[in-house]
Amino acid sequence: MLQHFIIMLVTGLIVINSAIGKPVKAPASQAELSIYSNSKFPLLVCRYTLIKKALNNNFKEYSLNELKISLGKLTKPQAAKGRLRPLYPVFSVNQNDNKLKLECLFLLPANGLKFLKERQNSTFLIYSRLRSNQRYSPYTYNEKVKVKFIDDDAKATAMLQSTWLNGLKQNLTNNLNQYENSELETLLYLRFFNSIPTSRPKNWKSDNLAKLLFNISGLSDIRDAIPMGHNNQPLIEKATEKAPTPIMLPPVTVAQTTTQPGIAQWIPRSCYYIEWQNLKDMQSTLSGSAKQFDKWSPDTYPLSAAKIIDKYLKKIGLADKIYLKANLENNIESIVLAGWDPYFQSGTSILIVIKTKKTVTALPTAPYVSSPAKNIIMLSTSKKLYSMALNAHKKQRSIEQLNNFTYSRQRLTAQKDEQELCFIYLSDYWLTNFISPRWQILNNRLAELDARLRFIYLLKLCRNYELYPHKIPTVAELKNDPFLKPEFKNWLFAGLKEKNGIVSDKELGTLYDHPPIDQIPFKKVTPTELKRYNEFKRIYSRRWRQMDPIAFQLVKSAKDIYKTRLYVSPISNRSEFRSLSNFVSKQKPKHALTKINGKVMDISIAIPTTPLKGFGIQTPLPLLVFIQLSAFDFAPSSYSPATWLLPKREYDRMSYMRIPAALSVSSVVAIAARRLTGRMNFTPSQYKNIDIMQDASSNQFPLMRFNNSKNGLQYFGVDPTTLGRIRDNSSAETIVDTVPCDIRLSVDFIQGYQLRRKMWFEALKNRGLASWRRYNRLFRIKEFFSMQNSSLPNEIRKLHLFPVKNMVVADSTVKQIPIVRDTPQPKYQRSSNIIRETKKLPELLQAITGIDLFISVEPNALFFETHYRIPQKTQPASTTTPTPAPGRNTRNQPAQPTILDFDE
Repeated sequence: MLQHFIIMLVTGLIVINSAIGKPVKAPASQAELSIYSNSKFPLLVCRYTLIKKALNNNFKEYSLNELKISLGKLTKPQAAKGRLRPLYPVFSVNQNDNKLKLECLFLLPANGLKFLKERQNSTFLIYSRLRSNQRYSPYTYNEKVKVKFIDDDAKATAMLQSTWLNGLKQNLTNNLNQYENSELETLLYLRFFNSIPTSRPKNWKSDNLAKLLFNISGLSDIRDAIPMGHNNQPLIEKATEKAPTPIMLPPVTVAQTTTQPGIAQWIPRSCYYIEWQNLKDMQSTLSGSAKQFDKWSPDTYPLSAAKIIDKYLKKIGLADKIYLKANLENNIESIVLAGWDPYFQSGTSILIVIKTKKTVTALPTAPYVSSPAKNIIMLSTSKKLYSMALNAHKKQRSIEQLNNFTYSRQRLTAQKDEQELCFIYLSDYWLTNFISPRWQILNNRLAELDARLRFIYLLKLCRNYELYPHKIPTVAELKNDPFLKPEFKNWLFAGLKEKNGIVSDKELGTLYDHPPIDQIPFKKVTPTELKRYNEFKRIYSRRWRQMDPIAFQLVKSAKDIYKTRLYVSPISNRSEFRSLSNFVSKQKPKHALTKINGKVMDISIAIPTTPLKGFGIQTPLPLLVFIQLSAFDFAPSSYSPATWLLPKREYDRMSYMRIPAALSVSSVVAIAARRLTGRMNFTPSQYKNIDIMQDASSNQFPLMRFNNSKNGLQYFGVDPTTLGRIRDNSSAETIVDTVPCDIRLSVDFIQGYQLRRKMWFEALKNRGLASWRRYNRLFRIKEFFSMQNSSLPNEIRKLHLFPVKNMVVADSTVKQIPIVRDTPQPKYQRSSNIIRETKKLPELLQAITGIDLFISVEPNALFFETHYRIPQKTQPASTTTPTPAPGRNTRNQPAQPTILDFDE
């Protein structure tokens, strides 16, 4: 029996002749449509029953969707006035003997009773669509039936209404348990059952860590935005509580340094810091990032990332090309973007500070602008941020006065053959401010407002199809919704107004368009907000006792290599970092990788031998030993889109033995390990120059070894073919890295042809499932109104309640995924070649030919340097280089709790 709501009702059953692909003529059927009216119930309750002869026993493989009631074949101008659509259908299917009984309960607009009674002597044409779960092309089907009216029978209507409500509740609950995007289901649950659904779908947002990151990002599950009171009812609470105590993060202490004032002295330490060396790099990195985001996840917000950048550049006065060419072109020494939060789509305050080579007399047009020092231009959209920037250095609260910033700026310095494209610094002060009660609680209020606005626009659509003839109601008319209870209306419409069809809050703005958080008053909180923030603190503190400052650098070097450097420094003494640092060398070594033709991946780990002496090893060892893993091209199994919704497949551990990889160590280390364990004795095998471990007959995959005399390494693995490839293709030549580190990873996507395609496939799968969630949400919404072919998606797209556009992958691929999760999977599904769609992926994924990653555990930091090999056309390199941060001498700042609110 079908467990999911989807699908409406039926007037006939089409059996597909799979051999020739043509429908079989259906046998005669008995159909009846009864319409119950009651003055106490605002809509008509209907029952449609169909009895047909079952042609096979696989009726569960079919589901029915979309029902239209009309007087026959209508022309397009007549269709809107001569057709009724069922609302919120619930259907069941049963088979007895050789007969199939399908029953559907649904609602019709109360005004539709007049339409039907005026034509009660007519024969109505029931139009439906039949879909097989193994096919995705619906089949149209018509049935002629007479209508039976039951007028003002309160008892009969109540019984039918109760049956319909029970079925609807089950359908809604099923959807809420399975799908993340269930805005309409939540609204209908609120309307018809007068309570908030407590079910939670099993998805990535159910994980505490994921929900934390989701919350910090400024997004929220629509049901999480409903303030729940007693008896699972939404409440409008008075803000009478004091603001909760913020998260207490211990300040990071570091050694003394010295420096001279620079552009960072104008940036408050509670802000993020993004620096460029010229205007061209700023424009290229911003536009390039926007292009990649818009291609990876289009239509996520009303404005594209590119349009958002243009919006803020215009607001700050840097979109005037004439001004830029006359005053700033080739005249910028450095330019910094700063602010408190990354909510650019919904509304945020920004600060831009420009250091010019020559003095500029004409300043850009911005809400707040000045030249506080020679060759310094300061622009801001916020009075508070502007004022703090002017006084940041004087009050010793600037980015530049943080020892952490100086350390990272000195560590992340572009080399002679490199061009720095961008530098980002996130201080622990910034994070503490960002997770403070002000930012988290006000962000939740904005998320709640967005949820209410989406509910209202969806309610408009509901009422539009519940009225006959159709009409989009206003907010004032929505307040007379016959189903919503007063407590829900009070919460839903509180503080909202409507103008020209746009609904907004008097203080917080409209959907995706809010004032910056720093401009929203924050003095009191409600009991629910207090409870939620305390829960946020509890979850956060369980995972991080302190957030360390982070620095990031993007550079372009010669030979088509882009480099990123990530510096997390300094690590707190309270973290597990100190114990980890005991197992690495203080002097970082350069790794040497053996040349092997066809090799795709290398992982090399440097281990100091001093801690090993405690194990009684007598063999002389070098100060450092290297353990390396080498692999040839491989790709884990891929599956067709039709199977993407199946539970995650668990592989037998032995399946990983198929990966063509081998572990290598120096012969000195292998001998020491042999003496230490007393095992690992090898004898010759049937494979040339490959030995097999003794007493391994009981092992399913015995350990094998190839002793390479050319480079003094011994290779260990379970696959003699892989060891044979290393034997036949390795050379005595090695490649010595220029970057010293503890852990070295290298991936060659030219040699790793299948691995590269697997990366593309996983990216397409990720975007395909994201597109499926959008497609599935629209599918479910349309089925609630029996509207498979309608303009509803266009209405939703126009209002931008939520994104509807597919991401990267084509519709044909998305439609290969089963439309609902519980659809029976086909026994066999041919996998389509979705790799052809890789051309739609962001260019970065397509162009990259190799990655080199260097990881170091330094005395006071974790350092990650990544090289991306991206061949490009030769372009003239910029002559600008970042100004290195010199040392400085400042007294130690007293340790104090970092309880920030604008750092004042």
